[in-house]
Amino acid sequence: DNTTMQGCMLAFTDDARLSITASYTAFAELGIIGAEQCRDPQIITQASSLNQLPMETSSLDYVICICGSAEFPSDRLFEEVSRVLKPAGSILIHGTSQSVTGEIDKTTSTLQRKLLLVGFLEVEFLEEKSMVLSHASSLI
Repeated sequence: DNTTMQGCMLAFTDDARLSITASYTAFAELGIIGAEQCRDPQIITQASSLNQLPMETSSLDYVICICGSAEFPSDRLFEEVSRVLKPAGSILIHGTSQSVTGEIDKTTSTLQRKLLLVGFLEVEFLEEKSMVLSHASSLI
């Protein structure tokens, strides 16, 4: 289907700004097809204080989170991501911290626990160009 999808992707970060091009690139590097076809993707910056995402339930195919610490996103924000993703939707978590290996392992473990607790069934971690990327699928 070559139709352009509208409102199928959300990108959010705890930073003050976010490049949507970087979001598309991250999905493409993981082989996720279709994200680049989204028209009018939603972008939220400084999302660390959010308790609720301004989207309808099961309305998004893709969510990308750019985070610098294991504390972001919060458990509540992960619950919201699970709520707004369509069945079989995907979340990509891109860690931006340049931590030592031990810190990356701890962050990966924390993120995996958070994702499993809110109902994600498959959690996969990949190292890509010295960045840790997490790709989780929701089959709720």
